[in-house]
Amino acid sequence: MRRASQCERLSDAVNKTMHSITQETSTITPSSLRAGARHYTGLSQALGPMQFSDRQMAIDVESFRRSLDSAAYLCGALAEDLSKRELAQAALHKRDLEALKGSMKSQAYRMNSWCRER
Repeated sequence: MRRASQCERLSDAVNKTMHSITQETSTITPSSLRAGARHYTGLSQALGPMQFSDRQMAIDVESFRRSLDSAAYLCGALAEDLSKRELAQAALHKRDLEALKGSMKSQAYRMNSWCRER
């Protein structure tokens, strides 16, 4: 039962936030990127106090939190680049953000598979 509760809390927090980020950043603007950064930061903070009965899951969630923090930073940096019209730097930050999204999907799949094992 404990694992089911942990999975439900984790899934609820991640899915709602990622859906909001996807919707708000469908058009890339400095303001939408700043909103995305706030969402990433908020999710990272929400996951911080969560505890898991499985050590590997706790490690995976912490790794995901670090990715969320990196995504928040990159969204903020990209927003700043676009505001200042620093297009070359913006392209680098956008590339890094896209690469990080792929890694975050893999992390989410790993966490989901842990939850399905129950």
